[in-house]
Amino acid sequence: MNDTQATPKHIQRSTDLLKEITKEPYAWPGGHRKWALMNDGLMLSFEACKQESELILNTDGYDGWTISELFVHWQGEPLECDHTGEYHHSEYGPDDEE
Repeated sequence: MNDTQATPKHIQRSTDLLKEITKEPYAWPGGHRKWALMNDGLMLSFEACKQESELILNTDGYDGWTISELFVHWQGEPLECDHTGEYHHSEYGPDDEE
């Protein structure tokens, strides 16, 4: 893409979300871990976002490296980072069973 072309909104949003998760990886208040949901449905930890920041910054929007949103995994089974394979527990533990 040359300098005279505008960056598509979804790619600009992905870049902004990357800056947010690498600068502030924990939600405040509470210090809860943030996750990135990618446009292909995979989930990445903030560590993975840092490791692969070049791919995210240079995404074409169709290669799976576009961040769609950030979220906190509040409750449920541990999530696996689809990039590193590491598991992280939810903030409030597994769902309560009745």
